[in-house]
Amino acid sequence: MIKWQVQLAGSLPPDNIAKLQYIIKLLLNPWVISSFTCAFLAAISWMAAMTKFDLYKKAANFGLGDHYEQKNFFIDQTSVVIFTICLSIFVGFLLTPISTDINGHAKAVIRIANGNLSIPFNFLYYVLIYIITFFSTGTKTVYLASILVLSCSIVAKYLITKQFLMKNLILPSNSLSISSNQKLTDRFYQVYSLMLTFVFSLPLSLMVGGYYYLGNTPPNIWHNSTTIFLMPFALLLFWQSYEQIKTPKADRIVWISLLIILNIIIKPSFFFVFLVCYPIFFIKQFGWTKLTFVNLIPLLIGCFMLGIQYLGHYIWYIGSLTEGGDHGVTISLFTVWSHFSPNIPLSLLGSLLFPLLCIILHWKTAVNHLLIKYACFQYLIAITIYALLMETGLRQYHGNFGWQCIVASYILYLSASILLIEKLGLNQNNNAFSNLISLTLSISPKNKLILITLMLHFLAGIGYIIRIFITRKYL
Repeated sequence: MIKWQVQLAGSLPPDNIAKLQYIIKLLLNPWVISSFTCAFLAAISWMAAMTKFDLYKKAANFGLGDHYEQKNFFIDQTSVVIFTICLSIFVGFLLTPISTDINGHAKAVIRIANGNLSIPFNFLYYVLIYIITFFSTGTKTVYLASILVLSCSIVAKYLITKQFLMKNLILPSNSLSISSNQKLTDRFYQVYSLMLTFVFSLPLSLMVGGYYYLGNTPPNIWHNSTTIFLMPFALLLFWQSYEQIKTPKADRIVWISLLIILNIIIKPSFFFVFLVCYPIFFIKQFGWTKLTFVNLIPLLIGCFMLGIQYLGHYIWYIGSLTEGGDHGVTISLFTVWSHFSPNIPLSLLGSLLFPLLCIILHWKTAVNHLLIKYACFQYLIAITIYALLMETGLRQYHGNFGWQCIVASYILYLSASILLIEKLGLNQNNNAFSNLISLTLSISPKNKLILITLMLHFLAGIGYIIRIFITRKYL
């Protein structure tokens, strides 16, 4: 990429002052900056990876034991199925055609490559698409790269979800032998993670003249490429921060720093939430100690990057995808949210019925459950940002301060799932999977109600995808 920009800049001038200007201009070139940034992130990733020497021991730390020594740690059959489904959905969006942000972001990549648009400060998605196309500006090539990246992102979200469930629902060590029960347990994790990949808000808002999607905070979306791309990195940041709050480790600070950087250069939405929640929970656990100050250093890095992004986006107007007119940020209570939802409480109920039932029906456990409290607080901060902040100008009703609600909602669903599975006792007795009939009969009425609600959210997600193709709108 640097070679390409140097060739475009022309030959090095003979005059010393002109040489200095030539070099400074190159160093300020967004493509060159992105190249250095990617190289820096690669170096950080390599240094962090070097702290992990014994991969088998790492698998054991995840609670996977000998069973996973003989298996591929990540990829499974369900991930291939999910990739195929997602690929089909995104191809269908392009062929139908259905107007989504995926089309707009693909066109932005082409405009950036042709020099018609400055590269935005949250550049990673656009740069990655351009690199994958081998620096092509062909529309079909860019679209193909986009749907491949998005399909892989959703598979990554599924895999992280499955690993998170397995890590936080550790089975007894004597149940980790290779057996039919263990295979059934693995299948349970796969199927449950698959369901979470497709769950959606219940369309209660339709009853009062609202939308299926807009005005709600569903845990999954299909139309915005940068949010889809952000999701696995946001989940990893949540996971690492949760582990750090429980048991701080020095090397995990590096991972958190790296994930903060990645989150911000993809889409800074979730970092707004993280910036508030992580320090509050860490300070509550460990007080104002040296350990706390060291663990808050990654937030300083994130704040610096966020400040640069704010200046570039709202002051310098660099890389804005919105044509014409200035835009900024203001405080306006519920202006954007109420624009899309005629009944905000009903929208929240439809969006959160599953986690709400989990928490209410098991409130005695939930109030002392660190994971549930951390996820709930993140969702509360996410919707507070959505309710308070609004962009001005042409972007007023773009709802760009609502994307963090999608991530926080998914995290809440995932955390509530941990609580539900604990209450079902599946993490304590692996033999329960061997007799599905007795397992079903032993489930309490309130847990059956929660499971039915989860299934309704899953069906709502399938219905939403079908509705997009029927109406050719994602609203």
